[in-house]
Amino acid sequence: MISIPLNLRGIIAALILLIALMVFHIQMNSKQKFEYEKTTGQIVYLDKQLGKLPITNPGKYRYLKIQGYEFPFEIFVGNESGDFKPKFEQIDSLKVGDNVTVFYYQTNNTKEERINRFTQFIDKGDKSYFERGNSGKTVGFFVIFMCVFFILAAIILWKMKKIKY
Repeated sequence: MISIPLNLRGIIAALILLIALMVFHIQMNSKQKFEYEKTTGQIVYLDKQLGKLPITNPGKYRYLKIQGYEFPFEIFVGNESGDFKPKFEQIDSLKVGDNVTVFYYQTNNTKEERINRFTQFIDKGDKSYFERGNSGKTVGFFVIFMCVFFILAAIILWKMKKIKY
């Protein structure tokens, strides 16, 4: 486990690292459709469950397997108050056998968990059936704001001699 000393330099270093991660997260979730990886194929599985998934909030997810892509896609479709709902969603209009194009990105986590949770768009022909919402950007900007707040608080604590440089 990494130990960061509780001093101004350690706090600022950790928060700058977190800001950098959030900038990367925002960038990965803010691209144009054509900038993402894509796979086109026939739907071989589409349901609200996949084995034991989802662990929580049943009904707020759809699981989609595309012929020719190694991992199933987990797609959040929750639309209740407080959910980070998609901008547009008609996944339940699709059916097994439909030919679709899924735009996504992968992380090392995708390969480890053997499920892709980073679906950005789903198209059938020239019609859109799913467009991910702004949750990635919203969360990223909130975390960056909080990091800046904590950096300023740490500087104030250092000036008050409550923490060391």
